[in-house]
Amino acid sequence: MINVLIVDDEPFIRQGLKILINWNYYGYNIIGEASNGKEAIKFIEKNKVDLIISDIKMPEMDGLELCNQIKSNISFSHLPLILLSAKTDTGTKINGLKKGADVYMEKPFSIEQLKAQI
Repeated sequence: MINVLIVDDEPFIRQGLKILINWNYYGYNIIGEASNGKEAIKFIEKNKVDLIISDIKMPEMDGLELCNQIKSNISFSHLPLILLSAKTDTGTKINGLKKGADVYMEKPFSIEQLKAQI
């Protein structure tokens, strides 16, 4: 199983992702949730995470800073990170990719497209 961490400040988005994707069928296990980047960093320091799916706009530490911190830390830089965001401007997309995001997807997104990216 591949361990997935979902990071979003909206509980219904986290729950929706858990419901809409048949994770076990695809060999993925959602091992945790975080409501901001700071919580996500604490989680990955203590748990084996193989994939992170994160929103961008969150309190305390946003998804761009989370991405920057993960990709600049030798212990975590290998982790694939998918950014999901309602921000659709080209500048934000480019910034996310420059910070090290492996994938940038706009909300609302297709579950099938997310599955393909995963």
